[in-house]
This record gives sequence, C-alpha cells and structure tokens, in this order.
Amino acid sequence: KEVANKDTHHGIKADASKVGLLVVDDQPAIIQQLQKIAEHNDWITQGAGSEAEAISICENTSFDAILISMALPDDAAVDLRRKLKTNSNVMNTPVLGMIVKGDEAAQTKAIDSGFADCINKPFDRNKTEATLYEVMQLDSSARYFKVIDDFLFFKLPEVLSNFIINDINENLDTRINSTINAGIVKMIIDVSDLEEVGEEAVEVVGEFAEKIEELKLPMRAAIVAMGEESEMWNNLDGAEEWGICETLEQAKEFLARD
Repeated sequence: KEVANKDTHHGIKADASKVGLLVVDDQPAIIQQLQKIAEHNDWITQGAGSEAEAISICENTSFDAILISMALPDDAAVDLRRKLKTNSNVMNTPVLGMIVKGDEAAQTKAIDSGFADCINKPFDRNKTEATLYEVMQLDSSARYFKVIDDFLFFKLPEVLSNFIINDINENLDTRINSTINAGIVKMIIDVSDLEEVGEEAVEVVGEFAEKIEELKLPMRAAIVAMGEESEMWNNLDGAEEWGICETLEQAKEFLARD
C-alpha cells in the first residue's frame, strides 16, 4: 500500500488547515456525493471530470488523497495514476480507485496497478470515511470524539451500525487515556441525533460510563438527549450523576457549575 505523505510544500492547498480531496469522475453526481461526505468531516473537495483536467489541477495544487473512477474510458484511471506519480505535488499522495460494489475485476485491476485502496459505489458514508481516514493516516475516532474548550465531546451518529460500534469500541480506551493525559475532567455525550435509541446505543454509552467509573476518574459529565425517555440515561452504571440536557449549550452550563 502507498503511504500518505502530509508534506505539501511542493504545492498549494486550497486551505492548508483542512484535508483536501481530489475526485476524478466523468459523472458529476458522484463528485457531489463525495463532496457531501467530505463536508461532514470538514474536508475540502475538488472535482475533475477528465484525466486532462485532473493533471492540470495537480500542476498547482496538492491533496491529501485522490479518488479516481475505475470506469473512466480507455483505461484512463490507471494511466492517470501513473502520470500523477511523476508530479512532485502529488507523487506521495494516496490514490484510491472508485469501483461498483461487487466488481472484483475492477478491484483487482486497481490494487495490481498500485492504487492504495478502493471505495465502493454506491457510497456507504461510514465505510468511505473509514477508508479515507486509514489511507490518509488520520485518527478515525475524530468522527466521534473531539476536545472542545475544556471538555471531551462524544457524539453518536444518526445510525449505529455494527461497523460504527466496532470503530468506537476500538478507539474508546485510547480516547479515555488521551483525555486523562490532557487533564480534561469534563465530558459531554450527545445522543440527540440518534434516529432510534436502541439497545446498541445504550450499550455503547454504558460501556463508556463504566470505563470512566472503573478508573475512578473525577469526571463530570452531561448527556444531550431528547424525548420523554431521556432520563433513563441516569440508570446506567456510572452515569447516575450525569446532567440530562436538551442542548449542547445547556450541557456546557451544567458543567460550568461549581
């Protein structure tokens, strides 16, 4: 696999503080779909409709990842990847192939041609994000955990698939340890976006609460939850003293109290 190189001094990024993606596809709808996924992560996306346009863009701009449709005509995807690897702006940038789900021939061709990985169409947002985080060597747990001001913010997405649950659980200990190391003693768990508060959500939050309790951390917490059953979160082991709030601002006010 290729390894992403975060050095971008050979080119000019649209915004040096953000991740930049180049999407090469002759179907505008595909570019738009990936732009929406990128926006969810506060990434910047630029689209190119052809091999020639992509090469022209990369003459003056660097990116953190490049996605090329394997369905481009005349074997253009493989040819474009080869040409980009001679461009000093993007020669160390991971290049991914976009393939139709189940097209094993296209996937084999991409991997054999040196593509870093493949992303399936139609796009599964969570899997697409996870693949991009991996090839760009970014912390995938940043999708759920953030440090805001002086507290740890843990936000559950709208839908908790097995893939997301595993991703959260794999990063839970690391996030708790980094929180301890940073001296953070406040946290907010936001479950307000959940389409359904099912057993899976309760288990994820419950495991987080239990880990905090087991470590005997002096952690103050609030949970952002909506609906008549929001008080049930206080029934979880380790969450008995958590504040139950309807908004993030209310949660901040709760944690600001002495």
